[in-house]
Amino acid sequence: MMKRQLRIERINAVVQEYLAAHTAAELLKEQTRSDPSYGVKRGWKPRGGIDFVSNLEATYIIRIYAEFEAGLRDYWLTFRRKNTRPTMNQLLNESIPIRYFTQDIIDCADEVREYRNFLVHDI
Repeated sequence: MMKRQLRIERINAVVQEYLAAHTAAELLKEQTRSDPSYGVKRGWKPRGGIDFVSNLEATYIIRIYAEFEAGLRDYWLTFRRKNTRPTMNQLLNESIPIRYFTQDIIDCADEVREYRNFLVHDI
């Protein structure tokens, strides 16, 4: 299997995990609504369940972006043959070919990078 296809499949796998986790979060909300001690019986505090549901999207944004970044870094090393560790901003601007993607798409990817940095580093 081509490395490119593997990267795409890894991103799709994270999407599938998110969908499963989203379903699990809905079920958890229903269960804890009908049995408020549900989590306590399993060793976690109610706040843990609330935080799980609240942080679900952020968790998967971070995960899917990590797969995207890994793909760009692999491209940088393998196809561009550059043995350096540029910032993600540099990777976005130097790895994504403008002939295939418009600048507004690249700018959107950079906005996701900034949001991911906010989630991870609170900056």
